Amino acid sequence: SVLDTLPRMTPTPRLTTVDQFQGMEKDVMVVSLVMNRSEDEPRRDVPLSRFLQTPERINVAFSRARRLLIIVGCHTAYTTAQRGRCAASAIYGRIYDVARSHGSVRRVTDVVD
Repeated sequence: SVLDTLPRMTPTPRLTTVDQFQGMEKDVMVVSLVMNRSEDEPRRDVPLSRFLQTPERINVAFSRARRLLIIVGCHTAYTTAQRGRCAASAIYGRIYDVARSHGSVRRVTDVVD
């Protein structure tokens, strides 16, 4: 597994925003794209914040991992954001497609009972 290839080290977790992480790298990165929505709000209608629509910030968030990038979130909410009218939807869709083509997409039911 990919985790077995990582060097054995004592992790030093760091919680920060994308803007604060500009110019830095880590061996392992976890990017949380989890959004809150009300129970009656359809997934497709959840608007992405301007922050999540900025290609430069998407680039920073996803390009700072040296060895392993873990993205947590609902791909449907991002790839169909604002019914596909959001320019960032295409970016998130391509990222998802690349991860899937490498067999790297896991559903929550794969890792949580």
